[in-house]
Amino acid sequence: MQQINGYWVDENNNRWACSYYTAEQAEEYSATLINCLDCRNCQDCQDCQDCRDCWYCRNCWNCRGCGDCKNYQDNPQRYVTPCIGSRNDNTTIYWLDGNVQVVCGCFRGNLDEFETRVREVHGDSEHGRAYMAEIAKVRALMQ
Repeated sequence: MQQINGYWVDENNNRWACSYYTAEQAEEYSATLINCLDCRNCQDCQDCQDCRDCWYCRNCWNCRGCGDCKNYQDNPQRYVTPCIGSRNDNTTIYWLDGNVQVVCGCFRGNLDEFETRVREVHGDSEHGRAYMAEIAKVRALMQ
């Protein structure tokens, strides 16, 4: 493990930001990457390339902030909401073969987890109703 340009870098050019990770943490996470190349701040991934901030991905490339995604390079279905919610921004939902990934601000998770989070944070407010309407659209699209 070498320190290069503010990153801890392993032999496969996977890297972890020195500002967030210690050398020991970078080494620990490096050991959890199997056949991964050029990934940044990832852990527990396998056969991935050029991913950022991911965990437990399999056969991914160019993913950002994914968790538990599998094979999203196989061109998943994708739905992008209009600008909604307290952030007045888009939410992107990907699905492929029953695997769902929601990306909304700093939230990453599956559709059920997202619905639970929306209910906890927004309840029946205007923002909550807008998110729930988009969740219902995606559930209908997935059928």
